[in-house]
Amino acid sequence: MGRLGVTVVIAAAAVALMAPASGSAAVIGADLPADADDTENCADGAGCTFAQVKLNGDAVEAPATGKIKSFKVQGASGSFGVQVLHKTGATEYKAVRSSPLTFADADVGEVGKFSGLDLRIRKHEFVALRMSEGSAFEINESMPNDFGVIGFIPALSPGETDDATFVDHNDLYLYNAKVRPS
Repeated sequence: MGRLGVTVVIAAAAVALMAPASGSAAVIGADLPADADDTENCADGAGCTFAQVKLNGDAVEAPATGKIKSFKVQGASGSFGVQVLHKTGATEYKAVRSSPLTFADADVGEVGKFSGLDLRIRKHEFVALRMSEGSAFEINESMPNDFGVIGFIPALSPGETDDATFVDHNDLYLYNAKVRPS
């Protein structure tokens, strides 16, 4: 085998080792724990929906159809759930489905884990964080301009479509979700 053939075989083996095993879970969202410099609070009686839609210039969407099995929130204080969002326009999203809200009271810098979920998500849909009035979690507002978050105040209800109340381009929301492909 020539030098080029050996290089191709080695490169193919390296790619195969890096590829996730079939059926392995993907984590969508921020690597936790992370540096935080502020909190995001929900002051609306009908709750709030927040989503990280871009990290380092890439869309933060489900890589495959599957099920959200758990989610984590840094500095979670209040009631939280996840919501699956489907993009329908430039800043318009539809809430497809939601998990029940669960109470958490994490210390600053502590990551709260919410498990026992079985929430369906399709490829290219987004994982949003839904929270009740008075809830808060940690964020980092000092990111480059290729990060993006959206918010809906009041929170979206499943089946509801709306334009984002706000769009910000340099925040990192400190939450993530584990998705198992189906």
